Amino acid sequence: MRRIQLRSQVGILRPKVATRYGICMGCGVGTRSHVLEPAEYESYDAEIIINESDAFASKEWEEVDTVTKYAISQSAIVMCHKCWVKKKTVFERIINANHTKWIEGGMQSIRPVMQILKSLRYMQFEAELSDSTRDKVRELRVMSKGLLTKSTEEE
Repeated sequence: MRRIQLRSQVGILRPKVATRYGICMGCGVGTRSHVLEPAEYESYDAEIIINESDAFASKEWEEVDTVTKYAISQSAIVMCHKCWVKKKTVFERIINANHTKWIEGGMQSIRPVMQILKSLRYMQFEAELSDSTRDKVRELRVMSKGLLTKSTEEE
């Protein structure tokens, strides 16, 4: 079989393809439990021989077909469930301990609030937080959006 690269396209996400096992970014164990960033693929066209003459033929010939193949260009970033639960617990403690201070702090606390909100989105555990913590996250989101909208209107 001969493989000839004809064209290439990098950075393709394939959501219907199951994630391969990867190394947990927390503890290093092999997992695919929580996919934080999906794998990226590179597509390329390749020619494969589908039929050819035998060794005794008077004329050599071959039939080729062009197919699209995919190769992983960047592996998925994954986390095992054990590390994910530990991180979720830590984030819950941080939010519950600092919520009042952040709400009262206003613009001075916007940076840590934005970092927490960004991390919650990246780690994908907002739906798994307790109801009271989820309400606090909503309040922080509303507060940060209001502060950022107000500051851009003033400029």
